[in-house]
Formats: sequence, C-alpha cells, structure tokens
Amino acid sequence: MVLDVDMPSGGGGRIFNIIRRVLQLKKPVIFVTGLPEKARGLAATYRWVSVLQKPVGGDLLLDEVNRLLAAAEMLH
Repeated sequence: MVLDVDMPSGGGGRIFNIIRRVLQLKKPVIFVTGLPEKARGLAATYRWVSVLQKPVGGDLLLDEVNRLLAAAEMLH
C-alpha cells in the first residue's frame, strides 16, 4: 500500500491507523511525502513500513516495494 502522509480527509497516517488498529491488517506500507518527519515515527514503530521523500521516481518506488515484499516473504 502506498499512502501520502497529507492525503485529504485526515491524511495517510489516519488511514494507516484505521487499517492497522481497526481492521488489524498487517501489510507493507510505503509513505510518500514531502515532509518525511511526519511519518518517521510510524516507520520506527511498525514492521514493514517505510518512508520515501517526494519526488519519488518509479525505480525507487519499485525497489522499495520489492524490498518490503521480500522481507515479508522471509517471515512466512
């Protein structure tokens, strides 16, 4: 899942909290933001969460997706 920290209607952090706490889903999440300090706490707290600073090129995003998926596969 790719989220922007400053999405409308509460931001990606709010959406992330709903997914994690209410739905209890544990899926890899990449936060893409112009303000990476807003999401670093989430990345430090939760497994398989990373933060990329805007602008993000397609290659960097795909590399991060592959890294997170490989990490998740190693635990299954």
